[in-house]
Amino acid sequence: MNVSGNGQCLVDIGALIALPAQVGAVIRELRQLQQEVRELRQALPAMLVPMEEAARQLHVDYSTMRRWVRKGSVPSVKVGNTVRVDLRGLRPQSGAEILSLAAALATNVSHGEKAA
Repeated sequence: MNVSGNGQCLVDIGALIALPAQVGAVIRELRQLQQEVRELRQALPAMLVPMEEAARQLHVDYSTMRRWVRKGSVPSVKVGNTVRVDLRGLRPQSGAEILSLAAALATNVSHGEKAA
């Protein structure tokens, strides 16, 4: 959008007409990427960690992680006398979740923390 000398806004009509097709292409690409992520997640081996480690990586208190495991809210398995949380099962699946995680990681890295 440009502003003419007399203060009127000039809009590129061609760009506006092409916008729905461009948005549609981005949505199709996002769906394809989501499918690829789901396929990759299925191919990955389980990433089993102790509840303490899972709580640390998810930035929650240990008691919260214990409660989630007890309710079945997070994927976990019992190995001997210990419970392990499958972090692979906690990876984001939707585009919004991926963007949210990316933003959180960027914030953590900018504050001097290591990316997980």
